[in-house]
Amino acid sequence: MWGLLTDGARKSMEPMAARLGVDRQGLQQFLTDAPWAHQLAWRMGPVIAPVAWVIDDVSFPKGGEESPGVAAQYCGALGKTANCQVAPSVHLVTDAAFCSVNW
Repeated sequence: MWGLLTDGARKSMEPMAARLGVDRQGLQQFLTDAPWAHQLAWRMGPVIAPVAWVIDDVSFPKGGEESPGVAAQYCGALGKTANCQVAPSVHLVTDAAFCSVNW
């Protein structure tokens, strides 16, 4: 998550790992293979007692077409049609708390 929130235009594995000072392969394995999202949902559900599950999409502007799913499509981050990736997200929510459980 910090890799996506830090400064830097490129949000692929190499630049994020460099900004975070972590091993690229370890970061990739954590993001692609770790079952953290499913476990997080099961653990946080009882804690938050969600009144709703919010399903939303997040768009990431992309400069090239090398990443999967990159296409000329509406990009909410830019407010126009451009090359971007769109990722669905799922969140548990109440009036007082929220938790992202899957991307």
